[in-house]
Amino acid sequence: MNDLPTIQVPYLFVVNIQCYQDKSGDIYLDPLWYKDLKKHLYYLKNFTLACPCIYEQAPEGFVNLMSDSLFSEIIIVNLPQPKNYLHALWLLPTTLVMLWKAIQSSTIVHCGIAGWPIPLGWFTTAIAKLQGKYLLIIVESAPWRLKPGIPASFRNRIEAIIWEKMGRWCLNRSDLALFTQAEYKESLLTKRKDQAYITPASWIDEEIILSEEKAIEIWNQKLVNPTYLKLIFVGRLVPEKGLLVLLKAMEILKEKQIPITLDILGEGEMLATCQQASDTYSEITQINILGTVSYGREFFNILQKYHAIAVPSLSDEQPRIVYDGYSQAIPILASKTAGLQDVVQDNVTGKLVHPNDVNALADLLESSWQNLEELKLMGMESLHIARGMTHQKMHEQRWEILDKEFIQIQLNKK
Repeated sequence: MNDLPTIQVPYLFVVNIQCYQDKSGDIYLDPLWYKDLKKHLYYLKNFTLACPCIYEQAPEGFVNLMSDSLFSEIIIVNLPQPKNYLHALWLLPTTLVMLWKAIQSSTIVHCGIAGWPIPLGWFTTAIAKLQGKYLLIIVESAPWRLKPGIPASFRNRIEAIIWEKMGRWCLNRSDLALFTQAEYKESLLTKRKDQAYITPASWIDEEIILSEEKAIEIWNQKLVNPTYLKLIFVGRLVPEKGLLVLLKAMEILKEKQIPITLDILGEGEMLATCQQASDTYSEITQINILGTVSYGREFFNILQKYHAIAVPSLSDEQPRIVYDGYSQAIPILASKTAGLQDVVQDNVTGKLVHPNDVNALADLLESSWQNLEELKLMGMESLHIARGMTHQKMHEQRWEILDKEFIQIQLNKK
């Protein structure tokens, strides 16, 4: 990483993402969560993780932390794993006692403000401030917020209000706040904005990014007598991803006989809807369901085949597929949401249209077919941006900020 000194003080990371513990006591994590956690350990040398634990065999593909020597010195606090809201309340006394002890042993406390069924960050913030600890909060998403165009129940509306207010309450008590997008900072942090930074979240590694020469070679091959626009959607098949908008836009293009092939990669509650749409399409305008693929080399090789990636999101999240696409010189055709307009430069690395606008999206896809050379130019520009937005660089940026801000706090105390 960089030349900054490692942070030696006790550092506690509290998160709602669960781990698994088998009968032998080994701890297992989701592969992507393991990858991210490992990056923390290069600069945080006195690290404790507090997260809910499920005491059973981990799902296939999960990583055994005991097999990695880098994790040999960390402490893991296995918090209770609630099954629902009521169970979370039942377990709350035990959870609070365990959090109190873990925070008491720490100097820096790191948490978020999201999580199911109740964000641990709410309690972590209160305890950390009671104990006078240095509190770092990182906001990467706001899943409680209502999505435009998607009906919300009374319960959803009440939860959205409570979660938003609690998120602000926590952030306004933090010593340092990091956000993946500017809108989160502006809407959630109402005090001490000078102690906040924007650090977009990226998962791409340097070695996965195409070379300039390889990207040009791939694009030149894609532009040899193209017979259709090759488009891909990647993500969970759920309404907030804008899938219905995309399918309706494809229906318009089918009626106009625009040569476009849309491949859908992912799984979720809308799989049957996507499959049904796929069955009704013509040879000119097609929809194909690809299923799922592991996040790795095979996934990135698949992306290289396409002219563009469709990201018609309705929510304000910042999907990682944007940076994945950039790493393979693929432009993004996306909704102009708070999260996406921070990372997709309109007419530079992709194109943006208003969210939940079927006609605008259909027009964008049609014009993209007519301007494949422009897609190539935007794809090449996105490749340049990808080199400065790797997962490692994200952690280096956070390391630099924490080093600067925490040291400043220590100097002020002297």
